Amino acid sequence: MVGAAPHVPSPTPLVPGAVHVWRGELDGVPADHRPLSRDERERGARLRDERGRSRFLASRAWLRSVLAPYLAVDPGALRFAVAERGKPSIVGGGDVGFSLSRSAGVALVAVTRGRAVGVDVERVRADLGHDRLAGQLFSPAEAAALRELTEPDRQEAFFRLWVRKEAVVKASGVGLADGVDHLDVRGDTVAGRWAVAPLDAGPGFAAAVAVDGVLGPVSLRTWPLRA
Repeated sequence: MVGAAPHVPSPTPLVPGAVHVWRGELDGVPADHRPLSRDERERGARLRDERGRSRFLASRAWLRSVLAPYLAVDPGALRFAVAERGKPSIVGGGDVGFSLSRSAGVALVAVTRGRAVGVDVERVRADLGHDRLAGQLFSPAEAAALRELTEPDRQEAFFRLWVRKEAVVKASGVGLADGVDHLDVRGDTVAGRWAVAPLDAGPGFAAAVAVDGVLGPVSLRTWPLRA
């Protein structure tokens, strides 16, 4: 499992094969909303829950601050496109790819060059109905392995598998509606194509990253939101 670095370094060169994962806090840290696009502001305004709205806007501002140095542009100059199945990309970003995930007050963004990437983070909680979801979305082998465990091991194992599956889904660009119960994500390689690794997102969270092909060096660093 990749651990978080204690300090905030400047982005190192993103060499092909490497994966940079950044962790951000979305609560209690001021964020500069000025770089946000009109669409991002409007999406935030449609969220009725104040905390949810604050976290959404903070995550978008933070995403821009993380990605901008890789492209040597101002955060406000970044433009994003979304494919038919929801996979985002940077307009004019060349071969730089990214994936963003957030849960509660934590956000992760994975950045790669020349390959598809997906990242997922989830707060581990008991109110999700993980037994029911496992029966619907996990492969028969995955669901059977979970049933052999007792609580709280089963709950934690569910989220470890869940973030791995979500990371693969985000990397591949398919949706949950397309069916993911055929994907067994317990190994280091999924479907003979996707390399998956767990991440240390902090106590009470599960996280994973997936890339197309062989997994190169993975670094997990903390990048606080700043005004």
